Formats: sequence, structure tokens, C-alpha cells
Amino acid sequence: MGFLVKIIDLVHVNPAGLNLRLSQAMNMKKQAIYSLRTYLKALEYDM
Repeated sequence: MGFLVKIIDLVHVNPAGLNLRLSQAMNMKKQAIYSLRTYLKALEYDM
């Protein structure tokens, strides 16, 4: 929830920067999901 609140705050402060912020957020989300999958695969190999 805090993540969305930060985005909303940024929108109120700087509407022009919204698209940039959203694309950065999506990239961060993709990277997090990718690293999580990699971590889970590593765990599978360790078992």
C-alpha cells in the first residue's frame, strides 16, 4: 500500500513526471519478480 501512496504523492507534486515514475516503477517490479524467480530456482537446485 505504501508503494501506491508514494506514486499518488508524486502525481500531486509533479504530474509531468508521472509517466517516467510509472515506467521506473514497472521496471523495478519486473526486476524484483525476475530476481525472485531466480532465487526460487536456486532454492530448487539446492534441495
